[in-house]
Amino acid sequence: MRMATLGRAAKIVALLLGFYLLCLLLLVGMVVLDVFAFKLLFGTTNAGWHAPKLALVLLAATVGIFIVVVRGLFVSVRVRRKDLTGIPVGPADQPELWRRVNALAEVVGTRPPAEIRLVPEVNAAVLEHAHLMGLLPGKRRMMVGVPLMQALTVPELEAVLAHELGHYSDRHSRLAPLAGRARAGVMAAMQAVSKQVGKSGKFQWPGSQIYAELFRAYAILVLKQTFAISREQEYAADRIAATAGGRENAASALRKLPATDAAYDLYLNEFIGRGLARKLAPPPVEVLGGFGEFLADPERAKQMAKFDDADDEQEAHAFDSHPPIPDRIAAIMALPDDGRAPAPAADGPPTRAFALLANPYAVLTALGQQMLREHVAGAQIADWETIARTARIGSAQENSQPIVHLVSTMIGRPARFTDFLALVEAGRLPEILDRMDHTETARKLNVPPPAQREFKKNALGRMLAAWAVFELVPSGRATIRHSWSGFGGEMQLAGGQEKTLGEGVEALLTMWPDTALIRQVVPA
Repeated sequence: MRMATLGRAAKIVALLLGFYLLCLLLLVGMVVLDVFAFKLLFGTTNAGWHAPKLALVLLAATVGIFIVVVRGLFVSVRVRRKDLTGIPVGPADQPELWRRVNALAEVVGTRPPAEIRLVPEVNAAVLEHAHLMGLLPGKRRMMVGVPLMQALTVPELEAVLAHELGHYSDRHSRLAPLAGRARAGVMAAMQAVSKQVGKSGKFQWPGSQIYAELFRAYAILVLKQTFAISREQEYAADRIAATAGGRENAASALRKLPATDAAYDLYLNEFIGRGLARKLAPPPVEVLGGFGEFLADPERAKQMAKFDDADDEQEAHAFDSHPPIPDRIAAIMALPDDGRAPAPAADGPPTRAFALLANPYAVLTALGQQMLREHVAGAQIADWETIARTARIGSAQENSQPIVHLVSTMIGRPARFTDFLALVEAGRLPEILDRMDHTETARKLNVPPPAQREFKKNALGRMLAAWAVFELVPSGRATIRHSWSGFGGEMQLAGGQEKTLGEGVEALLTMWPDTALIRQVVPA
C-alpha cells in the first residue's frame, strides 16, 4: 500500500514538474530556433530581400509564445484559493465546534485546522495554503457550511468533517491535496492562456494558438490522471469518515447531500431571489435562518426524503473528481457493521448540527449581512409575508402581460379579466388563439400549425391563472400568504375557491368554453 501511494505521488509530482518543464522547453526551443534562423538568414552576404520580413515574423512569433508561456507559468505558480467567504470563528466564539473538530483531527490522524470559517454553502472543505508547488504543507483552514449544519445531524456532520480532514491524513489519503494542487496549477495556466488567445477581435501574436493547444493537450493528460487519483482518495476519505463518524452516519450524510444542495438552490431562487428581483430582502438573520424553517416544513421534509430515496443513475466519467454518490454509499455500506446507529429519534427529530453553534443569532446575522452586501444593492428589508405578496403579484403581472396586451388591442382600451371572458362568450376564443404568438416549445419542436393551438392553450391557461392573481389580490378578493411549501406565496380566496379558480380556467379552454365557473371567482 505504501509503495503504491509513493508511486502515485511520484506520478503527480512528475506531472506537475512536467508542466514547468514544458514551459521551459517551449521558450528554449524558440530561442534556439531564432538563433538558427538568424544565422541562416543573415549568415551569408547574399541574404535575400525577404530575410528581414521572415526575421520579423519569427521574432513576433517568439514574443507571442513568450507572452503565452510566461503568462501561464506566472499564474500557475501563483495559484491561490479563491477569496475566502464566510466568517472566521475562533475557539472562544464556537467552543463546541472547535472541540469536535480537534477531536476528529486526532481520530483521523492529522493536524487540526488553524482556522474555521462558517460559510453560506451546502459544503464543507479543508483548504491548505501549501508551498513549493503544493509539496510542502502550510496553513490549514476548514470551511463549514451553515446550511449543511441546518440539514445534517451532529453525527452526520462529524462524518462529513472527518471526510474532509481525512484528505490530509498521513495514514490514508495524503495524495488528495497534491493531486488537487497539480490540477489547479495547470488549469489556472490554461485559463490564463485562454484569456490571452481566446478573445475574438483581440490581437494575437503569430504562433500563440499552436502553443495554446499544447497547453490544452497537457492539461487533458493532467486532468485524467489527477481525477482518477482524486476518485480513489474520495473512497479512502469515505472510509475514514465511516471510522470517525460511524458507517450509517457517513452513508446517511452522503445520501442527504444532493437533496440538501437542491433544496438550498430552490430556497435561494424561490424565496430570496424572487424578493431581490423586487428590491426586497428579509432581515439578515432570516437570509439563512429561513432555510432552517424551509427544511423544517413538513411538505419540504417529505420531498427531500423522496429525493434521498430516488434511484440515482449517475455514471462515472473520466473527468469527475468524485465517484457517483450511489457507488460511494455502496462502498461505505460494504464495510463491517460498527454497531453505531444513526442519531435516535425517540424524542422527536434528531438534533441538527446547527445546535452546536454558540450564539446562532449572531452567526446568522453576520452571514446574512455578508450575503446581502455582496449580492444586493438598495434592497429594502421586509418580512416574508410582504416578500411573498409583492413577488407573487409582480410575477403574475409579468406572466399575464402578453394576454392582457392582446385583449387590450382587441377591445381598444385597457383590458380586465372580465373583458377576456366577454370575448370568449362572444365566440372569439379561436381568434385569440390565432393572434397569440407561437410558443417557444412549439417552435423548438417544429410543430405544424394545426397542432400549435394546443400549445397555445396550455400557455394561455398559465397566463389566465396569473391574470386572475394580478386582479384578485390588489382588489382584496384574495390574499397571498407566505408558505414554505409553495412557490412565491400561496393565494387564498374567500370561501376556499382556489380549486374553483383552477377548474374555471380549465373550463375556459375546452372544446366548448364555459365561463360560469370562473365568473364565480372573478365577478364583473
